[in-house]
Amino acid sequence: MTSLMAGQLEIATDAVSICFFGITALLLVIMTIKYGRSSRKQAITANIGGFNEELVHEIRQSEKRNKNDRISDERKPGPYGNVEKLADLGLSAGEIAKKVSIPRSEIELILRLKKFDLKSRMKNGDVG
Repeated sequence: MTSLMAGQLEIATDAVSICFFGITALLLVIMTIKYGRSSRKQAITANIGGFNEELVHEIRQSEKRNKNDRISDERKPGPYGNVEKLADLGLSAGEIAKKVSIPRSEIELILRLKKFDLKSRMKNGDVG
């Protein structure tokens, strides 16, 4: 009697295993049709491509946020905003330092950063 129950149990577990195998095979076929990938190499390439696209998207979003931050910073009044305005009027770093009470070395740094930012924006075609 125990051997009969063991045999029935073995048949039942085999049936369950075959069902899981069938379901897995069916899902693989469906995924292959849905995503159009037939090999592991294509799947890996597609995942890398998706990652690259997502990375490019995140970089662009970050650049937009930085651009918006830069615009909002330019609207903020204060000594640092005045540095750029006074430089645009043609004052030297020493003259600006006297007017806004900021060390000359810091003024020169601000002006170099502004010049660098302008060059990079021109290079990227963002100047308008």
